[in-house]
Amino acid sequence: MTLHEAIEQVLIEKKRKLTAKELAYIINDRQLYKRQDNFPVTASQITSRISNYESLFIFKGGLISLKGFNQVDLYEAEIQQDLLVLLENARILSAGANKVKLFSFILSAVINIDKNNGSTGTLAEFMDTVVAESGFGKYDDLFQEDFFEAFIKVAFSIQRYPNRNRILQKLAYWLNPFQNSSGLYILPEYLCSIIGGLDIYSEKLILRTNQNMLNNYKLNIFENNLNAAYLHSFAMQWANDDIVKQNNLLLEAATGSFESFKDDNQPTRAVGIFTPPWGVFNKDSEWSSNFVFIMNELEGREKILLNKAVLIVPEGANYSGGKDLNARKYLTERNYIDSVVTLPFSSPGIAIKSISIIVFDFNKKSEEVLFADFNQMENFDIEQNWNQIVTVINDKQNLHQVSKKVNYQELQYSEYSWAPTRYIFDAQSLPLKENHEAVLLDSLLLQIKKGFNIDRKKLYEGGEIKYLKTSDLSQNDIYLQLNENILGIDADEFEKPIEAYRDSIVVSFVGSQLKPTLVPENELIVFNHNLAILQLNTALVLPEFLALELKEDYIETQLLEKRTGTTIPFLTIKGFCSLFVQIPSLAIQKDILLQRNRQRNSEAHPVNNQNADLSKVILHSYLGIIKHTMKQPLATLSSDIKSIGNYLRKKEEENKLNLQEFVVDLLPGEKESENDQSRVVKTLERLTRAIEDAHWRFEQSEMLLKIETSEINLKKEDVKQEIGEQIKNYTDIKFALKGKSQSVFLDKHLWAILIDNLIDNARKHGFVGQSNPKVLFEFSTQKTIDDTEVLIISYFNNGTPLPSNFNIDKFISNGVSTNKEAGDGFGGYLINNILKKHNGRIEVIPSKELLQNEYNVCFKIYLNAI
Repeated sequence: MTLHEAIEQVLIEKKRKLTAKELAYIINDRQLYKRQDNFPVTASQITSRISNYESLFIFKGGLISLKGFNQVDLYEAEIQQDLLVLLENARILSAGANKVKLFSFILSAVINIDKNNGSTGTLAEFMDTVVAESGFGKYDDLFQEDFFEAFIKVAFSIQRYPNRNRILQKLAYWLNPFQNSSGLYILPEYLCSIIGGLDIYSEKLILRTNQNMLNNYKLNIFENNLNAAYLHSFAMQWANDDIVKQNNLLLEAATGSFESFKDDNQPTRAVGIFTPPWGVFNKDSEWSSNFVFIMNELEGREKILLNKAVLIVPEGANYSGGKDLNARKYLTERNYIDSVVTLPFSSPGIAIKSISIIVFDFNKKSEEVLFADFNQMENFDIEQNWNQIVTVINDKQNLHQVSKKVNYQELQYSEYSWAPTRYIFDAQSLPLKENHEAVLLDSLLLQIKKGFNIDRKKLYEGGEIKYLKTSDLSQNDIYLQLNENILGIDADEFEKPIEAYRDSIVVSFVGSQLKPTLVPENELIVFNHNLAILQLNTALVLPEFLALELKEDYIETQLLEKRTGTTIPFLTIKGFCSLFVQIPSLAIQKDILLQRNRQRNSEAHPVNNQNADLSKVILHSYLGIIKHTMKQPLATLSSDIKSIGNYLRKKEEENKLNLQEFVVDLLPGEKESENDQSRVVKTLERLTRAIEDAHWRFEQSEMLLKIETSEINLKKEDVKQEIGEQIKNYTDIKFALKGKSQSVFLDKHLWAILIDNLIDNARKHGFVGQSNPKVLFEFSTQKTIDDTEVLIISYFNNGTPLPSNFNIDKFISNGVSTNKEAGDGFGGYLINNILKKHNGRIEVIPSKELLQNEYNVCFKIYLNAI
């Protein structure tokens, strides 16, 4: 006897839980197991052994018990005691009567007693029908002498037990090692109770399953239908015939009602129950392992043998594609689906957390299907309230946001998705905004189409037509930013011309964010297959309004129910189009957009001065709206010009184009040298510069708004140190810092803007053509008449000298440029405004007065030192 067998024997004999120390004492005292080193069994050895046999034992709270015999009553205890008499009979065991054979023998005896109306019949009959069939024929004398009395006692105890099926199952689990490792308890008890509680069984039932063991759900079926007669049919073949034979005996002994099938007056119903384990299927089958059992019952048959069926699948089988989708389509189109109910799942060794019970009716008249998702119920204790699920399925109950009956056509429209959340979620019950109406998104669209894949080898930076992917869309902005890193493709790679989109939005169908983005009008763009382009009916909705609305929380709430996919969430077109969107009239949409833009600008540039001029505040608001509105087309135009430039230069390299040609024909008598600015290359340069300048102006205007509407935050700072840190950002310029700095009161943010403007002005205008740009900051101090110490920051650069008519007053005036080639006046105005907030000033040293030959430009900044 092995140590774990000795532990089993003691636990059954004592009929209670024991500690490891108690078990060790009893085993040593009775010498049930001897170690080879003759040392006694220890408590730690007991603990170690049971941890290796978790299928047999439970170790909890320091107590050890035997699985399957945890809550034994009087009958079970008696049967266990009687079994010990058989198991301890050395002569019987030495003759080959192991546990498995003994169990088959007991099952045959129980069946024989049933057939003889509670009697064994004569000893000769019993020997012929039970002993010989069980493989004990050659031990007849042994059986009669040592076996019969104890054996009959066990058989009659089981036969008389009020709920003998539970005893039989425990005996199977105890006496047959295969049952220990077969996943007998793979389904949690609440799920077995649900299966057993369904009203799909009849009084004369053929039960067809993919497991011919006495599973818990079968016990529940038998117990809930006590007057029913059963036949069992098995839908899968085992390699071990002995296991199949014993399980058939077990099921026959459990039901004990086969003779009633001779009565032809009652109709017979065939019900299939197909449960895990999943993955047992032929890899060459056209059906997935989730649906293979049910499909094998239906496919290729002239007449379906089943009346109803129950299938347990992982939740993902409700919406995944491929073979799962093929099966759902087949079953939906034939109107076989009765109910799809999703619920929590927990089973040792299985990582799946949610499963679906699918009930089929192969004689269905109604076109409605019940969908339910009990994962949606808050604080739902499935182990205590599983009966509520049974009631919903049997009575086809509608529970708010939990269950709903759906028409068969809706399943077709939803592309055969069986995900309950798609149907039970009531979007129209969401709080409705004032003056808004909840409408289907589909009703706002003129067209929706998905993008397509392009061979990566054809894409390159600066490509003629941009190829947008999900990662190119912003999660926070509805305006498309076409940066130079976006890959593109040449137009001649397409068979048909690419058309520009008007009044359109692009959204992402993969991932957890829609990323709604306005598609620039007249922009040639192609989209990846994970993106969808929505062409809107602008008589109903404004593109900018819908893009913003698709970012609302109530949309995300709906998307949680619409998205499918376990690893990467994704949307289908029909799922997306079934969203409810809250839309007001066009007039209200326009007003909302205007108010939103004003609010965003106000939040970005708050006016803290309560005495600020109201007209100025309004002006700032409209400047912000204009800037926000112009930002997108400028970004698009910039990208266009860059793409055209790259395209033309490529053609020039191929000798198909000369960029020195003129964009307009010369008039008679005009010389080429006099029209140099009309060449293609010069035109491109001007366009590029114009767009860059426009971008720069908007950036400057944004900074201007911040400066004029923000409260200054002055702190004591070392100016030289601050400038030293900032110039590290400009790696293309050689900087020098000279002199001793002084501390002054600075707003670090505004000061950074000032220094950036000084340097950017030089880069844009002064350093053009300069191969070795240099900047010097020189620090000095001087005393004023009233003995105030002033810090002087002299800024030098070796760029183009300032024109002789350069006027500092015009330089610091809003939007006034002192020279056509010197800029647009924004930079100087910003610098002056910042200095005024610091009680400082700026002056210019004419280039002709500079003593340093190395530098051509000098500005002096005056600040009060501390």
